[in-house]
Amino acid sequence: CTTKHGVSHDDPKSWVSKRDGDVRLYGPPSQRLAESWSFKHLANLVCETAKLLLENDRWAIGRATIFVNCPVRHKNWVVPSGWHTDMPSKPNQLMPRTLYVFAFLDHALPQGGSTLLLTGSFQRALHSSDQLHRPNFAFGGGKDLQEILAQEDEWFSDLFFPERRSCSDEERTRLLMGKGTSSAGIPMNIVELIGAPGDLVLWDPRSLHSASVNVSSRPRSVIR
Repeated sequence: CTTKHGVSHDDPKSWVSKRDGDVRLYGPPSQRLAESWSFKHLANLVCETAKLLLENDRWAIGRATIFVNCPVRHKNWVVPSGWHTDMPSKPNQLMPRTLYVFAFLDHALPQGGSTLLLTGSFQRALHSSDQLHRPNFAFGGGKDLQEILAQEDEWFSDLFFPERRSCSDEERTRLLMGKGTSSAGIPMNIVELIGAPGDLVLWDPRSLHSASVNVSSRPRSVIR
């Protein structure tokens, strides 16, 4: 990463992107890390936690990825518009077959490049499963649900399709963050998946979620 992007763990000045876009350093853990006692202990802890929460003994660790989102200079934080799902929603499948787990390597601060998640979105998708036609797969999944919700409530239209409204990014962010709404009796709100070193966040990849820009003072570093 240092050679390709000019980013060094030991040089805070290199953490801030010098480009207009944000720098995201994603990739597998090093062999040394993957074979370490700490990493193997973490994998066992994740499996045991999933078994405990979901009362299912079949969990196994898949391919791990390290996510590092570098800060962006001179940019305001706004609610992103790249909402999608990574797994299909099926009417007869209430429990997830795949879980995502974020293990925080450092403090992930508010507005610090964390994943944003729309709570209740998977449950809402099940409620309208007979109306959802497009594949609900990665990087674009969930578009039918977004259209259904946008026609139902301006809050969702502002969230998913900001180009349809004339308000500024700052006004849109103010209207969306922290207020939430409900649909079909299901409470829905935007949450930032933030945490401290050693924290674990487990979440369902069938939920609508989006990457966000990092305007904090330090990189966001997690293992998924």
